[in-house]
Amino acid sequence: MLSYPALLDLATQELHSLGGSESFLVGRDETAHLCLLDPTCSRRHFRIARRDGRHYVEPLNSRNPTYLNGRPVAKPEPVEHGASLQAGQTRFQFLLRAAGDGTTPRAANAAPPAAAVQAPSRVASAPSPPRGRLGAILLVAGFGGIVVAGLVTAVVLFRQDGSPAQQTQEGDANGQIEMRPRPAPPDPRIEIVRPAVEKGVRFLRATLKKKAGWNVVPHWQAGEVRYGMDGLIGLTLLECGCGPEDPDVLAIAEELRKAGPALRKTYAISATLFFFNRWSEVRRLSNADETLARSLGLRLCAGQIGLGIWRYDCPVLSTEQEQELLAKLKAGAPPPGAPGGSYSISNSQFAMLALWGARKHGIPVREILLRAAAHFHRSQSPQDGHWKYDDTQNTTVLWTTATAAGLMALAMDKALREDREFNLLGKAVKEPAKRADVARAFAFVARSIGRKKGDPGGGKHGYAGTIFQADAWGDIYYLWTIERLGMIYGLPVIEGKDWYDWGYRILLEQQKPDGSWQDKHQPEVDTCFA
Repeated sequence: MLSYPALLDLATQELHSLGGSESFLVGRDETAHLCLLDPTCSRRHFRIARRDGRHYVEPLNSRNPTYLNGRPVAKPEPVEHGASLQAGQTRFQFLLRAAGDGTTPRAANAAPPAAAVQAPSRVASAPSPPRGRLGAILLVAGFGGIVVAGLVTAVVLFRQDGSPAQQTQEGDANGQIEMRPRPAPPDPRIEIVRPAVEKGVRFLRATLKKKAGWNVVPHWQAGEVRYGMDGLIGLTLLECGCGPEDPDVLAIAEELRKAGPALRKTYAISATLFFFNRWSEVRRLSNADETLARSLGLRLCAGQIGLGIWRYDCPVLSTEQEQELLAKLKAGAPPPGAPGGSYSISNSQFAMLALWGARKHGIPVREILLRAAAHFHRSQSPQDGHWKYDDTQNTTVLWTTATAAGLMALAMDKALREDREFNLLGKAVKEPAKRADVARAFAFVARSIGRKKGDPGGGKHGYAGTIFQADAWGDIYYLWTIERLGMIYGLPVIEGKDWYDWGYRILLEQQKPDGSWQDKHQPEVDTCFA
């Protein structure tokens, strides 16, 4: 039986009763009355308090606003029946009684509708990452829409073009006027890409049944790459709507549990962590799985070199070493970093994304990721705003995707410096000696958006893709990279180019009859990137 007053989640139509509470806490903290999975929310975001027969919304984090009817509130304010509330990217309607509009809200413990998707609002096209969007995109898996469902993810996340203040007036059963959010029309591209997503999922499921073929792997990753592929496939299945108890998801989890304690390769560690980060969004991890995820994250922290970035390998730590490292991270004083050596920006990108998501496993990542961002601040090319892929190159090999990785690091840097969640120790953050030029970096990356095969200025190395020849390790990998940037920075258009409308058409054309994609990587990997 539905009970009022209540908060109606406008994305899922779940009704969360206040249950007669005098003080109803909403946030990511597990002790909250309503614990949200939305990573853009604060742990204690707002509360609904009842005093003298009225209800008030009380914001609890001045750096991460609570919105009442589309405007931020700075102090307790009365909240009336039908008012809209927003925490992070999660939007509610406050109800004192049934809405009376002919629809029936769903109790919070009821099964969600198949098409329910929470979608953040579109933000202005400016090269500055909104903190909320950054959290939502990166923390979703520590890796977000890397998936076949990158097709669907990007469409869904951009299908709302209204702000929290856009509302319509509707009368309730008593003839009173209510302000209700105006629903955005569904993006027609969702239905266009859906069959391709479903075919891709079928291919990945079939792949899991014949994993013997995974023995043919690049020599530098042999033995561990299969577990990185497990992590990518598991993440993809979850992002494509497979449930947390799906048999293939459970099988992947078991494989990663067995392999995880011995993993040393940065790629494999990161991809395994992507899976556990995402799985924990929809299922509470066991103590053993939490311990493994934390161990993997600490391994990445220990593998960071003094320059602030990563190589191909990370050390396996003993329990005592993990505890010592964790204590230093909590104190805001991480070790100086492993000795130098040849680095890889691709490895670094994976490590940064995985660590961002590893916050939920109790790892304080602030100083580690600030150190990574500092590398990009000081090493940007003054000529055209690019970054190199590694420390051995004098040619333009893979500069485009390396530059995209640098932009991701700068987005994290902004959130780490400005979001109160990361500044609880009150430790001042030293400003970099020089700041990277975000606009020039975006201009560099955007050169390949809209390319066709044979156009001048493409990649001329053996890594370049076969579809439109971007300066990347494959064109499908480039498309994934651009999707990450677009989502993290909230940019449906980059340098005047609609990256999604260009990219999704290419992917639809390139999908093979068995549902896979393949350009420069194995079909399992490129399918996940697609």
